[in-house]
Amino acid sequence: MATATPARKGNQQELARHVCSMRPEFAEWEDLFTRSGIETRYLSVPVEWYEVAHSWAERMDLHRDHSLDLFGKIVPQLLEQSGLTLEDIDALVLNTTAGISVPTLDALLINRLGMRRNVKRLPIYGLGCSGGLAGLVHGSYLARALPGSRVLVLTVDLCSLAIRPDDRRLVNFVATALFGDGAAGLIVQTPAVSSEVAAHVDRPACLPRVLAAGEHLWEGTEGVLALSMTDDGFQMDLGRQLPELIRNGFATALNAFLDEVQITRDDLDGFLVHGGGPKILDGVAQALGLPPQALARSREVMRDFGNMSSATILFTLERAVEAGVRGRHLLVAFGFGVSAHFAVVDL
Repeated sequence: MATATPARKGNQQELARHVCSMRPEFAEWEDLFTRSGIETRYLSVPVEWYEVAHSWAERMDLHRDHSLDLFGKIVPQLLEQSGLTLEDIDALVLNTTAGISVPTLDALLINRLGMRRNVKRLPIYGLGCSGGLAGLVHGSYLARALPGSRVLVLTVDLCSLAIRPDDRRLVNFVATALFGDGAAGLIVQTPAVSSEVAAHVDRPACLPRVLAAGEHLWEGTEGVLALSMTDDGFQMDLGRQLPELIRNGFATALNAFLDEVQITRDDLDGFLVHGGGPKILDGVAQALGLPPQALARSREVMRDFGNMSSATILFTLERAVEAGVRGRHLLVAFGFGVSAHFAVVDL
């Protein structure tokens, strides 16, 4: 696994002061920044960039160029860690939501890096914060369908480029307090042997193994969490009922998934949840009756990076592995729809 952020590191309190100086009407809500649990975030552009309006074309060009630059840092790290070369990569799964590019980013990256011409491609778009976990899940599906293949999974969301200074809604102010920029990647592989033989093959202790995966889409929630397209960029639609939806409905959705894959909550040693915001993490903890320390890794990543949308859950997974966390863990990320992606991973 590997992660990357833009070079610009923003202090949350300084960002709050800058936003409130631009929009004094939000000064009374400044504590939304300070109560977020976020201390630092990374931004693709300087804060002065937000003082004037920007076009769709400029935003999308910036997202494309900065995304490719971050992938240019991540891929060499992954190859070095795994001992592979670009020629060894058989498939590429690439996810994003915050930027639109045609050809898609995977095609542009293949050409930039000089990857094989016959790499199998799976671009994923529009899942939002659950897209990084969806990339891991679909990468594992591909690896299992093609035993012995090496699947490169990448995700990026440069959320700061979607902030529109002329959007004076409180929900935009809330989004401005939470989101940051980041990218993450990993390589997924299955042994080139039958499942019966693979069960007896020892894996390196440092490599997580995907045991099961699934997803859930809540009915009639299209307007609770969505992006709308405006003349100058994306507009975040974030319903106040989202935390309540998680508190009241997450346990039922999770239990249905666990029943489907024949795993119980007693089989789980821990939880790694996408840090979408303090109310999201609190909602999960309340829904499952978890103690405060149960989501420590998720809160650490949110503290240091903010909500990087799809990349956040892979940052959280990386931090857990680096900390030496072991056992079966449930990965959870929520996205547009409203939807949730699940993966049970053996660390």
